[in-house]
Amino acid sequence: MKASLPLIQVQSTFINLPEEKKNRILDTAINEFAEKGYGAASINSMVNRLGISKGSIFQYFNNKKSLYFYVFDYAVGLVRRTLVQVKENTENEEVFERIRKSLLAGVEFIQKHPYIYRLYLNLQLGNDTPFRNELIHKIRIFSAEYLSSLLEKGIERGEISNKIYLNQAVFLLDAVLDRFLLAHTIPYLTWEDSLYKASRKTVEEWALGLTNLLRGGLQG
Repeated sequence: MKASLPLIQVQSTFINLPEEKKNRILDTAINEFAEKGYGAASINSMVNRLGISKGSIFQYFNNKKSLYFYVFDYAVGLVRRTLVQVKENTENEEVFERIRKSLLAGVEFIQKHPYIYRLYLNLQLGNDTPFRNELIHKIRIFSAEYLSSLLEKGIERGEISNKIYLNQAVFLLDAVLDRFLLAHTIPYLTWEDSLYKASRKTVEEWALGLTNLLRGGLQG
């Protein structure tokens, strides 16, 4: 049986802090976990960066694990808000244009929040994070819900064949989006690193090409 994620334990002392101080603690924790991964991340390093006592952190969070889960939940919420905005802004556009803009929004998110994406990479590639499988599963569920909503609207509008296998189509789109972002961020995931840290023009060409391939398969 799959273990359920524990509740995020945040003390009222943290919740009642001024926003500027909360943001400093959050940013420092994000950077530490992103740079070192969960296992090597150090509370001592965080408090040294912040210039506060170690005891202060434990007045806000029970332990390192609680702090990590808070950071993870914040990161997922940030991604969620970004995609909700894309979804709302493209509501009246064709489904394949919405997919293309979702691909581009992912690249823009990474450029704006590089440490958030490094958190995701550490979670994917490492194995020392508590409840790692459950955290990854939570991300995949969120991604599937977002992509399903786009495809279902496309089917409703007649832009996608109603004979497609919806679950398999969502799986394919999720894989394409994930690999697209990985290839833009990590070298050697495409031939001659053609997408790795590519220019805006190249990224847009890739997004359009992938979208057109998906169009050919999903329109039936």
